[in-house]
Amino acid sequence: AAITTATGGEAAAVLAALVLGNDEGIDTTLRTAFARAGVVHVLSVSGLHLAIVAGAIAWLVRWTLARSERVLLFVNVEAVAAIAGASAAGLYGLVAGMEVPTLRSALMVAVGAAGTVLGRGPDAGRGLCVAAIVIMLWTPGVLFEAGFQLSFVSVAALLGASGEARRIGGAVVTAVAHAVRSSWLASLATAPLTAFHFHQISLLGPLANLIVIPLFGVVVLGPALLGAALVGVWPAGAVQVLRCAAAVIAPA
Repeated sequence: AAITTATGGEAAAVLAALVLGNDEGIDTTLRTAFARAGVVHVLSVSGLHLAIVAGAIAWLVRWTLARSERVLLFVNVEAVAAIAGASAAGLYGLVAGMEVPTLRSALMVAVGAAGTVLGRGPDAGRGLCVAAIVIMLWTPGVLFEAGFQLSFVSVAALLGASGEARRIGGAVVTAVAHAVRSSWLASLATAPLTAFHFHQISLLGPLANLIVIPLFGVVVLGPALLGAALVGVWPAGAVQVLRCAAAVIAPA
């Protein structure tokens, strides 16, 4: 309701898909345009969303507990923050419907939090493996679904790209080079699957993702999630924040 109040039309539909995973309001033309550009995945709740929520809550809990020296002496602040972040991510996933990409992300966050609590640190590869095992044990048939295959293959490709990261020139050049490589590897890894399931391959996908992921992930998704979080405590402020996010999608 807050998203509809803040804006309307296609912007409201995109925001609803981004924040809640509800893509019912997105018409066929818009969905086809996203698919042809190879960026339709941004219209679902997945790893980036849960990472933002978990990271924000963990930071807030860590910052709050660190205000007290007594708490620092007797409480494992990092463990408490990790548990709080994972719990928030899990609750958000439940609200968003827990589709395969969302469930995979929630399980990966939970495994990362468990690693922090046990003093071993987060391990994305281990989290991905645990998530795959849990989901397949719970619903064996999901192995043959496009959503499961694309979600896990793309993340595995991204983890492979990050594992081979090397410094190339300055920090900015290195970051751009790694982003380009990651985008291409993820696109190449999922190309056979998109061809098989959807009978099309987006040649613009790698380039489009370099633009769309930062745009939607930082400029749109961050404010959109903040606006959604403010709905219950400051409705007027939530509407204004959501309007800012919508303005990026469909500027007046």
